[in-house]
Amino acid sequence: MKFAFCIFAYFPYGGLQRDCMQLVRECQRRGHIVDLYTGEWDGPMPDDISVVLVPSRALTNHGVNVRFARNVLARLPAGAYDAVVGFNKMPGLDVYYAGDVSYAQRVLPLSPVKRAMPRYRRLLAFERAVFGPTSTTEIVLLAESQQDDYARHYGTPPHRFHIMPPDMPADRLFAGDRSVARISARDRFKLRAVDRLILMVGSGFKAKGVDRAIRALAALPESLREHARLVVVGEDNAASYRALARALNVSARVEFTGGQSNVEPYYLAADLLIHPAYHEMTGTVLLEAMGHGLPVLATDTCGFAVHITRAKAGEVLDSPFNQDALNDRLAAMLGSSEREEWGANGLRYMRRLPLGLRARSAADVIEQTARRTPMPRATAR
Repeated sequence: MKFAFCIFAYFPYGGLQRDCMQLVRECQRRGHIVDLYTGEWDGPMPDDISVVLVPSRALTNHGVNVRFARNVLARLPAGAYDAVVGFNKMPGLDVYYAGDVSYAQRVLPLSPVKRAMPRYRRLLAFERAVFGPTSTTEIVLLAESQQDDYARHYGTPPHRFHIMPPDMPADRLFAGDRSVARISARDRFKLRAVDRLILMVGSGFKAKGVDRAIRALAALPESLREHARLVVVGEDNAASYRALARALNVSARVEFTGGQSNVEPYYLAADLLIHPAYHEMTGTVLLEAMGHGLPVLATDTCGFAVHITRAKAGEVLDSPFNQDALNDRLAAMLGSSEREEWGANGLRYMRRLPLGLRARSAADVIEQTARRTPMPRATAR
């Protein structure tokens, strides 16, 4: 069969982009043809994947996305595709790979006037095109906790949701002698026994809550703060976060490394992963940290936070978010004798968890959808 995959932008270190590439490879392994449509490609372009660049210009980011959707939909009929798969919300999809939380849920705190602005109206219209009750789009959902939000806002029929098993790349599960590897990793970063490395991993600093983490670092008791260091691994514009660190007098204790192809040394050297996300569909980094024996402190807005609780691998902060609660829990966890136990619990849990099933399960949904009677394509307005 022949599939069209659509993603607004591709860059090497994004979790959604990584999932997209894994699913492309799984479909190719099954003998299918995949054309990958994107408005922007950052990094080396693979020779064995058909990438179709669809540059789309507009004055705003949401305008660019609307133009991209319109331009792609205009090209699809010529491709004679058996299924169109989207990794961002847009009209005309047969399958949506849900890598983000409900936008309708996110904008609830905004005033009705602000929600009526063009940016919000268009984003909500794209979400409705996927989840509305009259849509035929099948939804590959990465975390069971998100189904209720979509169903509540759009009345999406339950049969259109396909919940995937939790997953992460198998090569991100540590398999060696952790104690020996940790010593080596901490030596690499010149960390003393008294030093505490707090780690954040992920692109998209606003959604991940980097500001919250910097504030929590600054609020540590002096006895902890003078030995603590926050390292943020990921791609984004860090200027405003550096400014926040300077304003809170902790700029010397905050480091932005940019995207890293090998995050393992950071997981091994760190004392704790902090992930106080504003919203996070899954949070694969939580599993990756647990898979390296690293305790985790996260918010319950992360779809995979449930695994921290099940594994007893750290702590999860309940909503609504409270900065003081994060400050207190970070200080307590950094000084706790339970850190080693939390880390060991997480590693045991992850070694029992079946991995590598998500791409296969998602490909099953795409194949099943492609076999049904084709429906007319929606249009982007």
